[in-house]
Amino acid sequence: MKIETSLLIDWYLPWKRGNNASDTERAGYFAVWDQLIDLLAPSEKNCCCEISIHRTSSGVVIAQASTVSVSSTFRIR
Repeated sequence: MKIETSLLIDWYLPWKRGNNASDTERAGYFAVWDQLIDLLAPSEKNCCCEISIHRTSSGVVIAQASTVSVSSTFRIR
């Protein structure tokens, strides 16, 4: 799953923004995904998971991961 999430920051972001992510942006991005992946690990056994990512009108990105027994929300600025 980490390979798939890296495509967004390695390919899509530079294409959309015109430059690569900084080291700080990359570290923050992967820290959030590491937490989300850890939260979703039990879902392989529960067979029920969901990730949703939204950008608010103020530009804040909200990622939410849910399983049968766990729900967490992260804000990315």
